[in-house]
Amino acid sequence: MFLSICENSNALSAILFIKEIINVISIIVPIILIIMLSVELMKIVMGNVDKNVGKVVKSITMKAIAAVCVFFVPTLINLLLSLLNNTSLSENLCWINADESIIENYRLIEDAERKTEETKNKQEKAKAEEERKRIAAMREQLRKENEETATSKGKGGWGDCKGSYKGTKYNLSDTEITQLARMVKGEYGADIDGMKAVASHMANLYEIRKHNGYTHGQSLYSYITTCGWYATQRIIYNSRYDDAKAQQAVRDVIVNGNRTLPLYIDEFDMFPGDIRGAGSVSDADSYKPGVTKLYNVYGASGTYFCITKTSGDANIFFYTSTAEKYKSAMGL
Repeated sequence: MFLSICENSNALSAILFIKEIINVISIIVPIILIIMLSVELMKIVMGNVDKNVGKVVKSITMKAIAAVCVFFVPTLINLLLSLLNNTSLSENLCWINADESIIENYRLIEDAERKTEETKNKQEKAKAEEERKRIAAMREQLRKENEETATSKGKGGWGDCKGSYKGTKYNLSDTEITQLARMVKGEYGADIDGMKAVASHMANLYEIRKHNGYTHGQSLYSYITTCGWYATQRIIYNSRYDDAKAQQAVRDVIVNGNRTLPLYIDEFDMFPGDIRGAGSVSDADSYKPGVTKLYNVYGASGTYFCITKTSGDANIFFYTSTAEKYKSAMGL
């Protein structure tokens, strides 16, 4: 405690001020006493004193002693502190360090420490700003990549249904995985990529509906199996629809969160049978991801994203105006 105070330039400056006042007093008071002493002596010499000369002499003696004591006060204090300096006590450091040159040295040290701290703060601030810019750049890059994926013409206008998007991971039991896999195979059982796209749509649809206040189903599994969107005929619940690839698709996409469609794709239909519109709607080569508007036989409409291209039937994926709001809210 004492060391920190005795190494502080402001505290030492205050002590130095006290020392200077003591020095001034040690000079002025003796001068005053000497003047008073001189007056008393003049009275004795000139005979202008009362008969009690002894009393006057005693007064003069006391004034002389007081003048000497006051004059030597600073010397006595410095001597006392010098003796204390040879002990383990550190309180005397404040008095000893209260010197112009020592205070100036501590002031220079404090200025250097302050500048070092300011430099450190500036460096940390610059580092934080650099990290913020890096994150912002990553977000912008991701946004551009998503936009490019959504608007890319792709080969023949088919788009990309095999992308890589990180989504929420869901805990599912083996029984739930088996049942969702049967539904995935029932919707599209041609190949693993197409089944992953259907599984991605399941997770997306649940989150988008939930985001827009639709509370049907307390969990992803209960929602998917009861919302009426997916085929749930009795035959689909039969073990005939068990498929290792479909179960792999559900585990990878829903359990592990590795989706192959952007998080805002909320609609798909059989292609070309369920699609309606002017011109040759079955000509996928004329479709433009993120541009072409689609209408299906059930009255839904949206913006085209991709088609799962196979030798037989295919699924066409797109996003509705509801998903557009979700997409904006997610910053996608």
